[in-house]
Order: sequence, then C-alpha cells, then structure tokens
Amino acid sequence: MPSLSFYPNPTTGVIIVTLPEVEGLITVNVITADGKMGQSYTYSNSHKIELNINGASGMYFVNVIIQTEQYVLKVNKE
Repeated sequence: MPSLSFYPNPTTGVIIVTLPEVEGLITVNVITADGKMGQSYTYSNSHKIELNINGASGMYFVNVIIQTEQYVLKVNKE
C-alpha cells in the first residue's frame, strides 16, 4: 500500500494531504476523538488535498479512502 503524507500536525485547522499519485476518487471523513462524524468531503483527480478541520481544539481522525484502500490520520488541532 503506497503511503501518503500530511502536514502540519499539530494544526490550527488546515492540513495538506499529499497522495503518492493522482487518484480518481477520494473520500475524506473527519471524525472527532469521541467517534462523532464531522465533515465529509469527496475529491476527484487529485494529488494534493487542502482540508479544513472545523470544530474545537482536540484530537481528530481523518479517514482517507482511495478506491479500496483506507488511511487513518491522527491530527491534533490546537
């Protein structure tokens, strides 16, 4: 499974997710530390995603789904 990267972490709200290559369909879900669904985004034909994490400071899980692969990013919002 190819890796992806993201920065900055911790963040004040905006993170950049860089994919290893251009992907056709990408779904991103932001989930709070207590398991509640936050935002949900869909992107197409992207290599780099700018994502705004809305909500209070704390820990968030960013679930990135690319075709059949799933990545979970642990992000700390200050």
